[in-house]
Amino acid sequence: MKKILVTGGLGTIGSCLSSNLHKLGYNVIIYDNEEIGKLSNLRLYLEDHEIKKIKIVKGDILNFKKLQPLIKNSDFVYNLAATLGTLKVISYPSKMLNVNLIATHKIIDYCVKINKPLVIFSTSMVYGKNTKASVNENDDLFVGGNTKVGLWWYAVSKISEEAY
Repeated sequence: MKKILVTGGLGTIGSCLSSNLHKLGYNVIIYDNEEIGKLSNLRLYLEDHEIKKIKIVKGDILNFKKLQPLIKNSDFVYNLAATLGTLKVISYPSKMLNVNLIATHKIIDYCVKINKPLVIFSTSMVYGKNTKASVNENDDLFVGGNTKVGLWWYAVSKISEEAY
């Protein structure tokens, strides 16, 4: 059975992904600092006896020494870990940049080094104030246009992840 590591696996999207991977028969390892993500998110999709089959490791992606062996011993990595939420992004921009840039780039570099498949999740915020009803990956990216500079940094950090 393949081991799948999901960073940020207790968040809204991460818990949905983790539960679906588990239901598909994968051995799921969740790595989450539990600042935003909560075990209760998994309970929306799985019963407690199923959750017990998922390995949950409490940790921050800024602690690469703790995360590195989990990456090495997995077959595939989904990185959803990020500092998010308007108040956190604006109040703590340096932490957001450390998580969304520095830590994520370490994950990317290490996965490339050991030839580990990796999926990075982004955000619709990279499209800024797009006036279209819906956007797609080929649309222009737009940063700025409002007074919340901290939100620009968040969008820029996610654009950087995509481009790296």
